[in-house]
Amino acid sequence: MTLKVRVHQGTARLRRAGIEVTDAGKARWRDRLAAPIPPEALAEGQRILDEAA
Repeated sequence: MTLKVRVHQGTARLRRAGIEVTDAGKARWRDRLAAPIPPEALAEGQRILDEAA
């Protein structure tokens, strides 16, 4: 399955749930995903992984 197919399926699921995907919404997500992950969040994730091991 290609990425394009997966994205289409995800968009279809959102629409069925009553959520419309817009270009403005996509731009907001791109901006958020471009921001670095805060060090506190990385440390917390590492702590959780260490506890699970």
